[in-house]
Amino acid sequence: MLWYSGFMRMRSRPSWRVVQEEAQDLHLMLFVRDSFALGVAGEGIPGPLAPAVTDLSGQVEEPVRGAAAMAWPDWWRAGVDAHRATGDPQPPGVPIAGPHRLSGLLAGLDGPGFESLSDVPALREAARAAYHPFCEWWSPPWPDGAPVQPDREGRLEYPGVRGQLIDLLHLHRLTVNEVVARIERELGRTAEPFAFHIDILAVTEPRVPAHDEHHAAVSAPLVADETGFRDWLYATLRPIA
Repeated sequence: MLWYSGFMRMRSRPSWRVVQEEAQDLHLMLFVRDSFALGVAGEGIPGPLAPAVTDLSGQVEEPVRGAAAMAWPDWWRAGVDAHRATGDPQPPGVPIAGPHRLSGLLAGLDGPGFESLSDVPALREAARAAYHPFCEWWSPPWPDGAPVQPDREGRLEYPGVRGQLIDLLHLHRLTVNEVVARIERELGRTAEPFAFHIDILAVTEPRVPAHDEHHAAVSAPLVADETGFRDWLYATLRPIA
């Protein structure tokens, strides 16, 4: 069964759970980085957003941009850690908490004021300036103010980057179950209890920016590659099943 909860899609059986999410908060952080050209890169940090974002670098002074760039990696790590926590196995009966509950204000979901960033004023200034352009990039209003009808494949074609990611997940709505079923056939038993959380990011590289036993951040091109995504899921889930 496919469950919808906020920005999350969850496929599960009693013994296992895989959550796939568009990760609005992580995209907000990447939008701040890219729109102000903070130049932050490195291991565990995705490449540029695609489609490219509006250049806002002229809206803040150069010293502010420099200070924001220094603070940004800790902000990013806090957001990823919060999403990683949602993939940790939970005892039976414990409700599933979305990343917005676990990451709290530090993940940047308290816009447009971003009081959570009061200790890093440069980053807060950049986040506040980026908030409304981000909303337009991420999830603009419906054309003509009304939802469109689903196409023949059932996609709703929401506007904005969020809509693109939702449709991408919809195309692979059965993939997780099919991969787990294959693993169970090979093992000759049902899968052991496990939980895994997948954040899909609108970036082109790397294909898997972050990965550990219970969580991964993956690029949209990987999910769009049906064979590549199946192979990655299989290699990822089989050791924990």
